[in-house]
Amino acid sequence: MRSPRSLIDINTIEEFGEWDEVYAIAQETMQQANGAARQRDLYKRTGSLEDVVDFFVQETAK
Repeated sequence: MRSPRSLIDINTIEEFGEWDEVYAIAQETMQQANGAARQRDLYKRTGSLEDVVDFFVQETAK
């Protein structure tokens, strides 16, 4: 897995003093599966397409 530092232009972010926040968000995002994987996992657990659609709507609204 690539580190967040390798994916982001850190010079600009550090210039604005936002590196800690951006790094934390990137770490959290990389530790989570992508949306499609979470939807497939939910369907495997519940067997309900309605639950998957509800999940998709909730995630989109965030």
